[in-house]
Amino acid sequence: MGWRYQAKRVKEDFGDGYEYTVVEAYPDLQEEYGEMPHTENTQFIGYTPQDLAKWLRIAADDVEKYDVIICEDEE
Repeated sequence: MGWRYQAKRVKEDFGDGYEYTVVEAYPDLQEEYGEMPHTENTQFIGYTPQDLAKWLRIAADDVEKYDVIICEDEE
């Protein structure tokens, strides 16, 4: 099963607008579940600052490459 980082649109905690967060998405399961299955509250951890930067770059590349996840209950 494959996964990737992806941006998710969420309602602002304060206000009427939206903001974006990073989630781990599982596109191989989308057909089974309908919406894109994903995690919440993704954390980035590295054993060194360079390792952490590597994961942040991977996430940034994925966020720019794939569409934003917008859940039906937010529309």
